[in-house]
Amino acid sequence: MEHHGDKVAEVAESLCNYSGGVRKHFAAGKEPEPFILRGSKPRTMIPFQRVHIGPLTISQDLAKTNFSTVNLLLNKLNDVLGTEYEILRPGLQACLQGYLDESCDFGTIYGHLRPWWLRGNFDLISTLMQKRKEEDALLRKSAVDGDCIINPRIPPRRIWDLFSNRVLPFHVLPVSSPSSIPGNVWAVSHSWKAREERNYMSTSINGYAWAVPLPVKTDLHNLRIELLNLGAEYVFLDVLCLRQRDQSGKEFRRRKEWRLDVPTIGYIYQHPRITVIYFNGLGEEFKLIPDLEGGFDNQHHWFQRVWTLQEATNYWLPGGLSLESLRSSSNTNLMNASSDFSVRLHEILDSTTPTSESANTGSDLFTLIEAIRRRRFSNPVDAIAGLAYLLKCQTLPIYNVDSADTEGAWEALIQSMSPFHRLLLLICWGRPGNANGLYTWRPTWQELSECKFNLNELNLHQPPTDEDEFLQFAPDAGHQEGSDAYFHYAYVIDSCTLKADGVTQAGYGHGSAIFAQTDRVVASPPPLGSDAEDDGSETLSDDTARNTSHSTTPVNSIKRNATSSFTVKIRGPAYNISRAKNVYSLEFVDIDTGS
Repeated sequence: MEHHGDKVAEVAESLCNYSGGVRKHFAAGKEPEPFILRGSKPRTMIPFQRVHIGPLTISQDLAKTNFSTVNLLLNKLNDVLGTEYEILRPGLQACLQGYLDESCDFGTIYGHLRPWWLRGNFDLISTLMQKRKEEDALLRKSAVDGDCIINPRIPPRRIWDLFSNRVLPFHVLPVSSPSSIPGNVWAVSHSWKAREERNYMSTSINGYAWAVPLPVKTDLHNLRIELLNLGAEYVFLDVLCLRQRDQSGKEFRRRKEWRLDVPTIGYIYQHPRITVIYFNGLGEEFKLIPDLEGGFDNQHHWFQRVWTLQEATNYWLPGGLSLESLRSSSNTNLMNASSDFSVRLHEILDSTTPTSESANTGSDLFTLIEAIRRRRFSNPVDAIAGLAYLLKCQTLPIYNVDSADTEGAWEALIQSMSPFHRLLLLICWGRPGNANGLYTWRPTWQELSECKFNLNELNLHQPPTDEDEFLQFAPDAGHQEGSDAYFHYAYVIDSCTLKADGVTQAGYGHGSAIFAQTDRVVASPPPLGSDAEDDGSETLSDDTARNTSHSTTPVNSIKRNATSSFTVKIRGPAYNISRAKNVYSLEFVDIDTGS
């Protein structure tokens, strides 16, 4: 098992790993002259955005340069990397000529070759780079099966190389396995400003592939300087590395990429790596008292956005830090804001990193649902898509750019959930759902979104630990009805009599029941319906339960757990039963006495 201390050491190593093997080469006394990068706003309130001095971090003018000959290109690469390679080195001329033939600028060539440069044998380097490209393409192609992502461990398609100031395909990095992400790749998390507060900038950094949405006050050059000063070499930044909306007729590419790229964004944030967070907007100043109307409750603050929930990590650095970040006209206001900020951030971290105790009950599932349903989004399905990685689903639904069907997205997520989490939806929600008469064993997304449920009122008791009792999904098992696609082993009532004692003000009925016998069989959460009699009493028997792999007709099932409490499913509605000798007290929901 990996210990927490090991993760901290890994993060610390990534902080010190300024440029990998090239840094070791410098130790031999061949360090080149440093580059000086000056911010476009010398008087900016953010000191880390003013200037950066260091080797390897080339200027934007140099990055844009196109060289006409292999010799000129090699001379510049030697200058920047502190080497003395000659053109006769095996494979070197052919390697460099290939980039010139494609009219690549110096930034692109430098970014591609720097991770491999010190290996020296360019015949081998070209082979290894081509192998990495093919491995990466195969990883992404094999990750999707129809409308399901069967491998969530997908690295970002692109990364921003801060040294070359170019967005590069992920496959340029040497990795131990196609799905691994090196420790010197950081992530950036930020809140998106309102549309009217954004500019769309065309830039050579991403090869002019799409216009980059940025806050009106943000400059990518200054942002690069700050990230370099914080110690980053490579970062994943969505506006640069995730294809954005394109007005030039290339939207089909975004649709295709987003099917896989959006659901798997969470992968890079689920590792113990540094994440730089801009709470008030990308590249903007960090303030404990935000300028935004409503402060932390503003819909565009980091605390309020759907996607930032999966980006929360214990390994975070504040972006945009300045002296003014901690100043306020009133010390009392500053102290209150600091306390509020700390409480909110810890609430997010606590909800996304469940304890071992909460992971064994429904509290982790419903805590996440409660946290994410209150957040703001651009597309309603984003709230559901943002849950998948947090729930550590082994498969993920694809992301459809053109769809706003929340119930369809919710059903797809339920199918991707672990059988354990599906069981929690069945036994913890404690009331019938209303999914157009098809599924009543679980709540609809609308019910979860609109219901102001209290976690303390849910049945968050210890669920069964026998995996046979977890709720399985088998769409191709030969069921006759869609609602029979879910099943689990359960205790089925052979016969019992339910006698209602009355109806509470809340509309719930109470009564008692004596069970003749229970047998453990495979049961399917059945569709809506009940067999109640008009006088308030009912006799229920199950002649359809069969000791086979599936039951294709509704069954009356009783679910046992370690605390001797039971949840009874009688053709849809959920019943909560607690044992008292041979008599069971009964609480049932929505009995239709007219049927």
